[in-house]
Amino acid sequence: METFHPERTLSATAGSGAAVSVQLKSSQGPCTVRVAVLASTPAMYVKFGDSTVAATASDMPMLPGSVEIFQLFASETYMSVLSTGASNTVYATVGFGA
Repeated sequence: METFHPERTLSATAGSGAAVSVQLKSSQGPCTVRVAVLASTPAMYVKFGDSTVAATASDMPMLPGSVEIFQLFASETYMSVLSTGASNTVYATVGFGA
């Protein structure tokens, strides 16, 4: 098993009811993304896709204080987030490996 090799960290700040997208790009092609939601913020909905992706309340929820790692397909070059409450920031560390 190959360990995770981080390349850069991005942030996406979404207000209540408005999805925000950020471009994910790895120098190694299809990437792995570590997504972290701060413990002091409301839950967020996350969705991966192309440049048209927009998260909704029916997408994958991430609870406050959670950290998840996702292996993306080559077509998934953007991450969209939607906040369930006030303005909230999600951090995405792009890299490769597991």
